Amino acid sequence: MDIRNTSARHYVCALAPTVLSLAASVSFAQVPADAPAAVTPAPIASVVTAPAASVPVADEASSYSIGLIFGGQLRTSGLDRTLAIDAVMRGFKEGLDGKVLGPEDRERAAQLMRTGREAVAVRNRAAAHEFLDK
Repeated sequence: MDIRNTSARHYVCALAPTVLSLAASVSFAQVPADAPAAVTPAPIASVVTAPAASVPVADEASSYSIGLIFGGQLRTSGLDRTLAIDAVMRGFKEGLDGKVLGPEDRERAAQLMRTGREAVAVRNRAAAHEFLDK
């Protein structure tokens, strides 16, 4: 049994959603050097906007499920014991409101993710040693 491969698979599974979303945002931002200049659309004479009340709102159970997915991903990433949930929720709400992530916030988040991955690795090594000692 090769513990390193098992740990690597665990990290890939745990971080795949985050990596995929980051890769998608980066790939959409890249423009080839030989790409034609962007075409500016003609101005629209009048813009029709739907009233805010007509936007469908997910039911309580669906919203809960999204939170459960995010929480599970954070737990799998090793952050279940280190997060200040009130601060996470404040950041979540501000992100939904359109607040831009600054370089300091990005670095703090990256450092926290590294710390979480290291904590998972320590727990996995301890569990592996315990298993192999039997």
